[in-house]
Amino acid sequence: MMVFDCGIDPGYFLDEMELFEVKSLIKRYNLNYQDKWERSRFVAFWTVKSGGSTATTPQDLISFNWEDQPVKMKAKRMSREESLKMMQEKTKSLENFNSGNTEKLNL
Repeated sequence: MMVFDCGIDPGYFLDEMELFEVKSLIKRYNLNYQDKWERSRFVAFWTVKSGGSTATTPQDLISFNWEDQPVKMKAKRMSREESLKMMQEKTKSLENFNSGNTEKLNL
């Protein structure tokens, strides 16, 4: 279904696509799905509004579960010392990786 809705070649989807591409494709598919439903709700709102409905917003007709999701919180602000320590650890990890120690690359 996703192959046809997103216009992806089935051979590419099954044989060549990487996991990060699938994640992006699913995200885009969900956004298209939400957009279609919201457009339909908007048309329905104006249709019933022209008939004398007392609904004031499209959300009064129907609400979707993705509208009820809480807003993501911003990342915690780090102190200068915490930020410096994190950058030093990442630098050390990159240096180990560049020197041939590929066991653990912690970014």
